[in-house]
Amino acid sequence: MSRARIVAGALVEGDEGEDSAPAGNAGGWIHLELMVEEYLDGPEVDCDLVFENGRPVYGAITDNWPTVEPYFNETGSNCPSILPKAVQVELLELSVRAVQ
Repeated sequence: MSRARIVAGALVEGDEGEDSAPAGNAGGWIHLELMVEEYLDGPEVDCDLVFENGRPVYGAITDNWPTVEPYFNETGSNCPSILPKAVQVELLELSVRAVQ
């Protein structure tokens, strides 16, 4: 990562001595922080919650459609969710406990 730089929005490897600095970046080098997450294949949902005075007053589940790899661009969603009601309740209860 010490040799990484941004060129046209992409992360590329290079040498610090190279003169091909990205436009608008005089030094050509950007300090990057990177977060790496494990990829978990399977269905994805959004759990939207509204709290008032520390108590949940609203919750909704949105089903995310499969993404387009390799960039995982969103393709759409279902709201309201088409998951079984019991699954939606379980997801909302888990989300509330996570927030609390």
